[in-house]
Amino acid sequence: MLESFGKNIWIVKTPLKFVGLEIGTRMTVIRLNNGELFLHSPVKLTDELFKELKKLGTVKYIVSPNKLHHLFMADYLAFPQVKLYASPGLVRKRKDLNFESELGDIPDKCWQSEIDQMIFRGSFFLKEVVFFHKQSKTLILTDIIQEHEDHRFLPKLIAKFLGVYKKKAVPRELRLTMTNKQMVRNSVAKIQKWDFEKIVFSHASLVVENAKEILKQQFSIF
Repeated sequence: MLESFGKNIWIVKTPLKFVGLEIGTRMTVIRLNNGELFLHSPVKLTDELFKELKKLGTVKYIVSPNKLHHLFMADYLAFPQVKLYASPGLVRKRKDLNFESELGDIPDKCWQSEIDQMIFRGSFFLKEVVFFHKQSKTLILTDIIQEHEDHRFLPKLIAKFLGVYKKKAVPRELRLTMTNKQMVRNSVAKIQKWDFEKIVFSHASLVVENAKEILKQQFSIF
């Protein structure tokens, strides 16, 4: 299930339906220099994935990048040393989980030398924490840019309406919540300062070249 995406970074893609649309989802796994694993946007934990992760390193940090990507966090409590990290607002939503802390603009000391992070601001609905893995030069995004290829009639119609059918874009429904355009521009400018060459998305095809230009294009409307 684990697919290498560079040195010490792997991805896992699994099926996922949302409002009838097969959007799929992707988890990113980063192995830190001390052998601990950082898991971004956890997917459902299967027996096979459990075994693969154990071989890879010590599963330690389970990160929810936004308040929508939290459904399977509890699965990873099967690993004895796990710590859960909440995206902004998730602590109130998931009172059943014991979080180590809420994510912000400053990386936790446990991964700050290897992974940078910041909150993408500008939307009144969604505060997404974006990450940058320095060693592999990979930017990790979740929902702010999407792309869908479900060819069935109704899902295809929905994807076209949202502006994300077979092309990467900020989904229409999320774009409408980004009312503070200056904050959006500031967030993009801050991301562009990172030295990334590749992009992992939760709901879009991967980018392995021209990453900075592609990101710039998605937010040119702002």
